[in-house]
This record gives sequence, structure tokens and C-alpha cells, in this order.
Amino acid sequence: MKLIMLAMLTGLLFSGCVSRELQIPQVSYLPTYSSVKTTSEHINNFRVGETQTKSVGEPMITQDDVILYPAFMAENEVTFPDSTSWNITSIPANAKLKAVYQYEDGKLFCKPITDSVILFKSTMQSQHPACLIIEPSGVLSGVSPCDSPDNLRIVSEVKEIKFTKTSIFAPGSMRKELLYNGKSKDTIKMTYREFQNDMARPAFFQDLSYDLIESKIIGFKGTQIEIIDATNSEIKYKVIKKNLF
Repeated sequence: MKLIMLAMLTGLLFSGCVSRELQIPQVSYLPTYSSVKTTSEHINNFRVGETQTKSVGEPMITQDDVILYPAFMAENEVTFPDSTSWNITSIPANAKLKAVYQYEDGKLFCKPITDSVILFKSTMQSQHPACLIIEPSGVLSGVSPCDSPDNLRIVSEVKEIKFTKTSIFAPGSMRKELLYNGKSKDTIKMTYREFQNDMARPAFFQDLSYDLIESKIIGFKGTQIEIIDATNSEIKYKVIKKNLF
């Protein structure tokens, strides 16, 4: 009987050691977190009655109705020596991380986007993406598997890095703009474009032309613009009535 109990105890101790090796060390409490709230912004690049000058290719009118996630960016590459317990590969330069969750103590669970992939170094976690825990001020605080925000690890070795605060477009965002494309004789050319969601590429565009002999006041979707002067390189104008497209 003593031999059996000794064998069972040895087995439990051994299995416990193995499981600890496979897990990422956790904080001493089960963290509470919630989804990060987005913010909305409505921005125009003009004022009614204000004279402006734009070059060819520049937007004369821009309207942003955007939904934004808080985010952070690392301007320089950050490396982590094997002697530390960070256990992750380097953070690439210009890496952007979107804040997905916020813990009750204010820290943010941030997920790398686009090509800014961060991986764990350990054997069992290798090739698995890592997410970072960042203070609202932008100071790096810890690390967590991207698929397990309650498995975060606050690291004692302070890493002297502070991320720059930025933002990322959320689904539902929209930008509308009217670009100046130059002049041919008495006709000016423009392009209307719409961007949606991540704003990466135009979702819609329309080429426009206006004969200035006919009128110095042009209109598009209810917005009226007085053309003061136009050349093949720039245009001087003012918005006299806005309908915000």
C-alpha cells in the first residue's frame, strides 16, 4: 500500500511540474476585462466662406465620418534578450497594435495588426501570436496569448519602451473627398471618392468636369463651390454652401 501511495504521489508531482512548464506564468488573480469602446468623429477640412488654395491631386473638400479604435505604434524595433522573461520575439518598427480589451486596472490588451506579428520564443508557444499589455499612457507592461486575454503576464523586467498613441479605423467608417485634377482650356476636372471601413482603397469614385465659361459656381450633391481662380497646377476657391455630400 505504501508503495502504491508513493507512486501516485510521485506521478502527481511530476505531472504538476510538466503542466507548469507548458503554461505562461499568470498574474495572481483572474483579471476582469471588457471590450474597448470606440469613438466617433465628424471632421471637415473646410469652412464655409473661407478661401482656400489646393494643388493638383489634393482634396479640395474632405469629410470624415469615422469610428475609431484606440491603438498604439512602436516607432522603432524593440528586441528582447533571452535572459529576460518576456519570452517574445522582437516588435517590428512601425508596428501597430489595436486595443481590443481593457482590464479593470486600466491596462489595455492590444493585438498587432497587418504585418506587425509578434511571436513567442518558447518551444510550446513558438509560432503562436502574442498580444501586448499596454498602459493607457503607452508604457509596455506585459504579454498574453492573443487567443487568451485572461492569461496575461505582467513582466517584472521593465522594458524601456513607450508606444505612441494613435487610432485605427473601425468598420462603418467613411471618408468622402473631392480632388482637383487640373484645367484644360476653360474646363476644370475633379474626382469624387469614397473610402469605407479601413480606408485602404476607394470603394467608389466618379470623374467630374465643369465649364467655367458657363458659371464660376459649381455644385456637387448639394454642395456649392465658388471658383476664384484655376490653373493646371492649382485652384483657389471657397465653399459657399455645404450639404456634406
